[in-house]
Amino acid sequence: MHLAAFEGNSNFISWLIQSKANVNAVDRWGNTPLVDAVKNLHELPAKILFESGSTLTHDYACSLLCDAALRGDAPYLQLLHECGTDVQDCDYDRRTALHLAAAEGQLVSGDFLIFAKANITFKDRWGNTAIDDAIRGGHYAVARLLQGVGGKPSVPF
Repeated sequence: MHLAAFEGNSNFISWLIQSKANVNAVDRWGNTPLVDAVKNLHELPAKILFESGSTLTHDYACSLLCDAALRGDAPYLQLLHECGTDVQDCDYDRRTALHLAAAEGQLVSGDFLIFAKANITFKDRWGNTAIDDAIRGGHYAVARLLQGVGGKPSVPF
């Protein structure tokens, strides 16, 4: 199942599921087949696995989500979201993907996360919101986007 997911072979995945293979089998790194499909951006296999009950671990999904937000990879964010990842998951500093997208000036990622219902007023462990991170980084287009949907900056810009 892992190899089929890694390679993106949706026909073989479907056959394995019909044959009652475990969609949440864990490999030696603690990953499920869904992780292999999502990591390699195999959309159809990922959706088949997700709809069959395969899951992403919370920590791993959060890490992938934050990395995608940093890179500005909206298609990857969308796939993660469609496979059950909560866009409000946060890292060890209570920073969400929206915080990271804003801090890096990733307008498209920020827009997708807002569309996916990310909490724009969520505060990280230092008390900063995503709009604060955008302003601090000089990313005023992202700050204006956040302000347009109700974000309140702690400092004027």
